Amino acid sequence: MKLKTDFITNSSSTSFIVWGTVIDREGLKEKIGDKVFELFKNDTCYKGETKEDFFDGDMFGESLEEYISKSGKLEMYNSYYSDEYTIGQSPPRMRDDQTLLEFKEQVSKMILDIGILVLPEDVSYHTICERDG
Repeated sequence: MKLKTDFITNSSSTSFIVWGTVIDREGLKEKIGDKVFELFKNDTCYKGETKEDFFDGDMFGESLEEYISKSGKLEMYNSYYSDEYTIGQSPPRMRDDQTLLEFKEQVSKMILDIGILVLPEDVSYHTICERDG
């Protein structure tokens, strides 16, 4: 049997499951927006954009996803219909010898490493399923 540990999609649905946190776009801009802008402001597709344009358009969300994926450890999901972002780690990344508290502490630290403070007791289970059509 094959275990799929990332997005599960077909032409009409998406499922995303993580232990992590949900934060809105404004909260992300406040907490890590400057880091994301500094990292991507010289990319060819963003050159010449003001910081306000970067934050107001799709560029921030796309760059944010790339910034978080560069950690190599976290996953992020943002619905087309919401300005909330779910950030965390999928359950299969929990080691067999790890307690849930230890896993939540690990996720908390990884989220802190990108600049967002989430206490281990605030790390929770998130399931997102969306269907088009």
